[in-house]
Amino acid sequence: MSGTETLPRAARPFVEFPTLLRSYGFAVAPEQTVAFLSAIELLGPRSIQQIRRAGHATLAPPRERHDEFDALFDGFFIGREIAAMASGEDDDEEMKVQEEGTGEQEQLISEEDD
Repeated sequence: MSGTETLPRAARPFVEFPTLLRSYGFAVAPEQTVAFLSAIELLGPRSIQQIRRAGHATLAPPRERHDEFDALFDGFFIGREIAAMASGEDDDEEMKVQEEGTGEQEQLISEEDD
């Protein structure tokens, strides 16, 4: 048992990704995983790029390993999204998490910053 089973299903990938990074030799402290989750919650991400930016900011891959980080990120998150669409999984839980906000969300990062 990995310990993520007690988390809401929508939060599990965001805890499992830092674990994957550790298995590839990235130094990721538990506090960085918490910061990653907090950044995602704060952003109320509207795109996978915002989640990627939160990962770069909080999980702090070394500059020389950014390409490797991005490849792992794409394989983990984008590959998972494609598999879910192919299997017809229902994303209601993920949508519900985003919809439970307490009002309008302010855009923190402009799309021009991509």
